[in-house]
Amino acid sequence: MVTVETKNTPSPVERTSIPNLYVLERKTNIDERGFFREVVEKRDLEEKLGRSLSFVQWNHYHTKGLLKKDLSANQDKIVYVACGTASIIVEASEQGTRRFNNKECFVLGEENKRALFLPRGVDGSLVTLGSQAADIFCALTREDNNYVPFASLSTDIEGLKVLKYHQRITNGGCLQQIFRESDLINILPGQTGLVQWNHSRSFPGVIRGFHAEPWNKLVYVPRGKVLSVVADLRPESATFGKVVAQTLGDGSPQALYISRGLANSFCALEESDYNYFVTAYFEGKPTPSVVWNDPLLTRQFGGWRVENPLVSNTDRKHPTLWEKFHDTVDFSQYPWLSSRGGTR
Repeated sequence: MVTVETKNTPSPVERTSIPNLYVLERKTNIDERGFFREVVEKRDLEEKLGRSLSFVQWNHYHTKGLLKKDLSANQDKIVYVACGTASIIVEASEQGTRRFNNKECFVLGEENKRALFLPRGVDGSLVTLGSQAADIFCALTREDNNYVPFASLSTDIEGLKVLKYHQRITNGGCLQQIFRESDLINILPGQTGLVQWNHSRSFPGVIRGFHAEPWNKLVYVPRGKVLSVVADLRPESATFGKVVAQTLGDGSPQALYISRGLANSFCALEESDYNYFVTAYFEGKPTPSVVWNDPLLTRQFGGWRVENPLVSNTDRKHPTLWEKFHDTVDFSQYPWLSSRGGTR
């Protein structure tokens, strides 16, 4: 029997003693596969602030030990520690002066499952604690001047991109830019505007998917290693039923941009943290899905690389591609879906 623990705060946005500085803590679902957490929903903050927000850049800092970094006061930002522990020292000054009238310290990381929103005009310093490595994310409302070279690689499926940024490596770790809106606008016009940030942790052998949520999604693995597999579930697409497999994580500076209508699945090859940023809010409606071990899909990438995979009961009950679409799609026109060598 699987025990599921759900942790949720009365309010996902908690006020602090510093004006417009908020602690963010949304629900965390824990089961035998790992956990799933909604880190941020942008509309929660916008309701509290009474103004709109647009996060246009995400950075990932991987530290091997002590790190101290100043957080610029010229823009809004969200800080979240996916692995390890760090403290945020915040100083609020009077408008237009450097006379600090309030100071707080917030500890983020494994134990408290929180994020912190720092409004523009508030100074902060990020300090890692202890010798443990930490993976720290920072979402910004303005692109900074530290441009990192970027490459977008096309795949066999339209709307699926592999994004690669060069890492900046130091003795203390590395800086990885995951997303800059100006880069994506050039290659995927009209598909940006990320509004919700999610984080899941999966134990080795966990398989999740195939899920075709009603949004565009940016996927990044800061720790661990996963085999990410994307299938095209768009009946009108020239690559309907086509599959692309891509390894993420393991220190590789790349992410996937998955357009709406594509079904995502992944297998944790080791304990892995899986972060994804989406362009629409989860509204609790059923997600179009296909079963994780459909032979028409798995044979295209050689199958999952684990024995005795850990799969949720929900994912085991999804239909096959044939069961879901054979009434509306002519499978014979897609060579990769030929029944030869597999079953429907």
